[in-house]
Amino acid sequence: MLGAVSGPARAAAVSGVSVTPALKEVTLAPGQPQEAFLLSVRNNTPAALSLRLSVVDFGVLDETGGVAFLGETSDLERRYGLAAWAKLDRSTMTLPPGANGKVKLTINNQETLTPGGHYGAVLFKVDNGASKRPEGQKVTLNQVFSSLILVKKVGGERYGLSLAGHDSSSWRFNLPNQLQLRFSNPGNVHVTPTGTIKLIDPLGREVARGTINPEAGRILPESFRLYRTKLKSTASAWLPGYYRTQISYGYDAQTDRTLVQSKFMLVNLPLVPLLVVLLLVALWLWHRGRTVPAVVSNAARSLAGHWRSLSRPNRGKK
Repeated sequence: MLGAVSGPARAAAVSGVSVTPALKEVTLAPGQPQEAFLLSVRNNTPAALSLRLSVVDFGVLDETGGVAFLGETSDLERRYGLAAWAKLDRSTMTLPPGANGKVKLTINNQETLTPGGHYGAVLFKVDNGASKRPEGQKVTLNQVFSSLILVKKVGGERYGLSLAGHDSSSWRFNLPNQLQLRFSNPGNVHVTPTGTIKLIDPLGREVARGTINPEAGRILPESFRLYRTKLKSTASAWLPGYYRTQISYGYDAQTDRTLVQSKFMLVNLPLVPLLVVLLLVALWLWHRGRTVPAVVSNAARSLAGHWRSLSRPNRGKK
């Protein structure tokens, strides 16, 4: 079963059933014996619903931010599991049409719960009466919705975030409108990447900017995640040459920023035909034994020299 670790919690709904909150963050302080809170569920359908409740661990599904609800788990997933320390006050619930219900979840802060992040989900499964279905009916639809629980136990948590890679094409014919960043979290607790991306032209002007992770998507411990950042133009980018990509990033509560820079060559295609035409005109006039007009000659030499200088990286600028 799948889910996602996203930003601000919203009510999750499946076929007219909603649960609030869809995502809950909990911090366990040193010496705190437990933390308990209520989850609300509403039946928006015209029929009564019977629900079966359970708590499972969840882990990373892929690098897009998806999560998987886990049964049999690996050592890494058990290290960050939560289900063994979480207890519901009920295992079933029946809701009439339009009714609300509440369930209490208690997280026990035992010594066996290690410092750092722990991740679980409360599952609400609609009891569709599979045991009572007709003998010839073999296909059933299981409806399951969830509330994700992210726990941080204080007293040994390790934070970390590093940029493992990003789009880094050496040549471009136009400015990118987005960049994909790949972040790594080497710590033992989830973090939320933040920061900005700037594109700087050969004159040092900012020509585009983007905000990293405006949806506040989290990255779980010892995992990677991809973040697409949209870039918005802030100035005209007509000049060909080497452009710099400046990526300044950190995580939610971090004050220091890490700066990563790279370069790419922007080829302004509309200027290339103009340069070729000017050079051909100059060659034709020279071949005919005529004096090359100063305007054409100077423009051709200027454009050619400018292009040669831009075709070489400026190693002195960082």
